[in-house]
Amino acid sequence: MQIPVPDDLAAICREVVAEGKPDAAWAEIEAGDWFQTDTGTGGYEADEHAFIFSVHTSDNGELWLPLTLVEAAAVARGERTSAEARRPE
Repeated sequence: MQIPVPDDLAAICREVVAEGKPDAAWAEIEAGDWFQTDTGTGGYEADEHAFIFSVHTSDNGELWLPLTLVEAAAVARGERTSAEARRPE
């Protein structure tokens, strides 16, 4: 399901882009809870080659919002405002 990218996660995407690291560098420092906001937590998952954010829903549920580095850059530039979310595995 497509959901809007929360503003605090868009800010994290801007931080990620500002770091200027390629996927391989993010994979070396992989951490699932590196980023923590009011919306949720997240970090880079090397197995998925993406940043995975755990987003809390209004009904006390949880969705995972994966963003590749390319997708995160599009969010950071404001070209992408939504992303495909999934239930936790």
